[in-house]
Amino acid sequence: MSGGATSPAARPSTDDALSPPLPAIMIVKRARCLIACLFLTGCAHLLPRGDSEGPSQFESFEAAAAAFDRIVSHRTTVDGLIAR
Repeated sequence: MSGGATSPAARPSTDDALSPPLPAIMIVKRARCLIACLFLTGCAHLLPRGDSEGPSQFESFEAAAAAFDRIVSHRTTVDGLIAR
């Protein structure tokens, strides 16, 4: 079978002519990764920073625990717990 015919592996594929070279693909992948990293770090300012504790209406943990024990579902108010 040496009639001068080229094997399918030796022929250039039409897909190879249309696809971008490998370095261009790597640049696009790296650019996408960079954009994703910038986007994710850019959102960090939206997250809370520092302490998020507010002033407590109870004098101690024991007072808050005692108030919690007095809770009656759908009847107890915050003002009622603090007043006692």
